[in-house]
Amino acid sequence: MSASHTPPRSTELRAVMEAVTAELNELAPALQQLDPNTVPAGVSLGQLRGLTASTYLPVYDAARELCDQGRFQEALPLAIYLVGHEPRYQPFVFIAASCLQRTGEFAAAAELYAAAANDGANDALAVFRMGECLEALKLRKEAGEAFDEALDLGRRNPALWQLQDWAMSRAQALNAQPASEAGQG
Repeated sequence: MSASHTPPRSTELRAVMEAVTAELNELAPALQQLDPNTVPAGVSLGQLRGLTASTYLPVYDAARELCDQGRFQEALPLAIYLVGHEPRYQPFVFIAASCLQRTGEFAAAAELYAAAANDGANDALAVFRMGECLEALKLRKEAGEAFDEALDLGRRNPALWQLQDWAMSRAQALNAQPASEAGQG
């Protein structure tokens, strides 16, 4: 699944948001009728519902557009819809984590960033963002480990030199800061 390159227009954004909201409202009763014993292992909600890339792409494009505009709170339901239906698809997990981080839900965002690091091309960025969330939660040791891991992952790709610099700077700043200043001590 690759996203289209044409951002949705305002009317398209509104239509996608309304459609997802309506679908989410109808989803709860349908899930209550589902017998978990009959669901095959490893099958996503999207697969169960017969959804395809043509369903997800407009939603993903709309979520990305809202994020690009800094409207993370509005993008969050779209991102949750996506990750709820396809929890193993890294771009959906990453955008949901980004929305959660930008709305101050650092613990949930850190968990999703950890899930987004799945041997994919964006692992270094996901681990770096997880470190930011852990740092915001005042988990210095874990944040430092995440920044170190992001640095190591970034070294595998020369194009990520700036991310390597950021990760190194954040790790060094954490190491230089006394624990009492960071809320631990």
